[in-house]
Amino acid sequence: MHRDPCVASTMRRWPRLAMRSVLTLTLLGGCGITPPQPQTSQPLIDRTALAPNARVVTAITESVRRGTIRDTLTIPGKVSSAQSAELLSRGGGTVSALNVRPGQAVAKDAVLAEVTLDPDAIESARSRAVAADLALEQQLARVEDLRKGAGAEALASARADLSKARSELTRAQIARETQQTDNAQAERARTASKEAADRQAELAQLAVDQAEDELTGARAEVARAQAATTQDNAAPPVASDMLGRAQDQAEADLAAATAAQRGAERHVQEASLKLQEAQAKPNERKAQIDMQITEAQLGRAARDLKTAQTDADQHDPAKDPTGVIAAAAVDKIKSATRDYELAQELAVRTRDELGQAKTADQRAIDLAQLGLDQAQDELAAARAALTRTQRAATRLIAEARLTATPASVTLTPQVPGATAKEVLATAQAKARSVERQLQMARLKLQEAQAAQAAPPTAQDSKTRVLELDVQSAQAGVDATQARLAELERGPAAASLEREQRRADVLRDEADAAHQALTPVQVLTAPFDAIAAAVNVQLGQAIDSRTSVARLVSGSGLSVIANASERDVTYLTPNDRVELSFPGLGDETTVGRITEIGQSATAYTLAAANGREQVTYPVQVELPSPPRTLKLGMSAMLNVQLGEAANVLYVSSGTLRKLDGYDVLTLVTSDGSLKDVTVEVGRTYGNNVAILSGVNEGDIVAVVAPATTAAASGTALGAPKP
Repeated sequence: MHRDPCVASTMRRWPRLAMRSVLTLTLLGGCGITPPQPQTSQPLIDRTALAPNARVVTAITESVRRGTIRDTLTIPGKVSSAQSAELLSRGGGTVSALNVRPGQAVAKDAVLAEVTLDPDAIESARSRAVAADLALEQQLARVEDLRKGAGAEALASARADLSKARSELTRAQIARETQQTDNAQAERARTASKEAADRQAELAQLAVDQAEDELTGARAEVARAQAATTQDNAAPPVASDMLGRAQDQAEADLAAATAAQRGAERHVQEASLKLQEAQAKPNERKAQIDMQITEAQLGRAARDLKTAQTDADQHDPAKDPTGVIAAAAVDKIKSATRDYELAQELAVRTRDELGQAKTADQRAIDLAQLGLDQAQDELAAARAALTRTQRAATRLIAEARLTATPASVTLTPQVPGATAKEVLATAQAKARSVERQLQMARLKLQEAQAAQAAPPTAQDSKTRVLELDVQSAQAGVDATQARLAELERGPAAASLEREQRRADVLRDEADAAHQALTPVQVLTAPFDAIAAAVNVQLGQAIDSRTSVARLVSGSGLSVIANASERDVTYLTPNDRVELSFPGLGDETTVGRITEIGQSATAYTLAAANGREQVTYPVQVELPSPPRTLKLGMSAMLNVQLGEAANVLYVSSGTLRKLDGYDVLTLVTSDGSLKDVTVEVGRTYGNNVAILSGVNEGDIVAVVAPATTAAASGTALGAPKP
């Protein structure tokens, strides 16, 4: 739904008006002020129709009117001259003549004062004149060089700089590409290393598992040897003991055979991993990567050599009278040729290394295949041994159950010619050896796992640095190309004009410096004027740039106003404003804003409790000032911000806020009061436009202090016209 901007403006102003009304009611209530006594027997106010917060203390009335209302901004100012000048001494000395007094009218070029310079001031002026002449001479030479354009030597130097910048760019690009290739190679190497570390970890884990199984078997052998030693020292066993020992021995034999089979299986897995590692052909892969890098370097060297030869063929001796570019081209060809030959030698050597790598990888594959075949044979033998052990264990237990003679069954394996104690000692030594092997296998597993988790070496930082080098070199090429193009094209018209203006300024400064060399400085009026102030006396000693007099134009007047930081936002240069002058009564004129200051002026107001007041100077031109207007008179700028014609309006003090709505207190025909909601428009000064809710001629009550009511309104029941 469209909202009237007048309504929005009024709603923004209402909080301030509402606060003022509440403060007024509070103060009046505390003083005990009561409404005026009615003039008739009718009740003056019927409060039953009022809102609970509508406390009427002293009431006056006004009617709802229709007409034109305006919003005007008033800014104070002073009348000043439209043109002014400050006469300053150009050196230190003594006032030897003074031909003006304050308020005197002077003609243009009239001699107003003379200053006799001191010897030190003359010497200082002479130094400034010499410096000004030197600066002017240098600037004129620069302008002349721009007109003639660049010489042959400057062009040759610029072309040599461009060739050097291009070489730097090429080197930076090659370094970047080389680093990128190295990064790719390093990434592939990291991948291969990771795969190798994974395989080593798997092999180490297999070794640990095998050592643990062997330790289990060794401990079983120690247990059997201890049992045999106990059997030799004990009484002949009964049949039930022999059966138990037969079962224990069978279980131990089966465990040993099972461990041997698992060891053989791990040997097969280890051989398979080694074969996979060999089939990956690591030597050939590394040699192929080296070959790719070498071929890329050879290709770059060939392109660089071709570029150098092309640049040499395109060389124009007419543009290189000193031979600098030709010498640089020859050096570039020599360097490119040397790089190309080195790249060729490296490519040949890399091809030979690739063949050797292939041979080494094939040999490793053959050896790994042989190892796998042997491991598979060992696995088959271990499986057969496990089968035989299972059958022998079954037979041993069966025989133990059938026989009653303990000596008829051999329960523990015996070493020929060895006693049971010797067998026990051998088994214990083997167990200790296997424990050490297990410890070593676990250490190797930890090393393999650490290598597996090692972080890769970062190469991104080097790549970023080289990328910045390429960008810097490219910027250097662009700058030298632009410089060369500017020299070949000649100076731009704008550049020549700018340097010429600078030369004109320096010429004026040099002229002023030479004028300051005269022993007696003559100060004249730059235009027809009035001496607003004379700041020196005859015979007074003054310094350089001392203000001798201030002149103002007597023909043109303007107004300088000080607009607050809020009011200045409503002003725009060339706006037409109305001006009034308190000293001239009702006389007014129309002016035009010529300038609005861009920096504020701050000062402290005593009336504002020491707070700082910020204002902006505003100059208003007066095309037709009043005849009796004088310099320094007070002025008021009246800026019309808005106008509404043929609208209903009331004074802003009649409105109140109730539950977010705008409310007027309407006086009915019987003298009672009634709150009605209204739709308001924009506020114009002290008046508010009413869009709906009341009619023209309706009487509304105004809550105001008693003094205000007595001075500006009538009692309730007597509407003001």
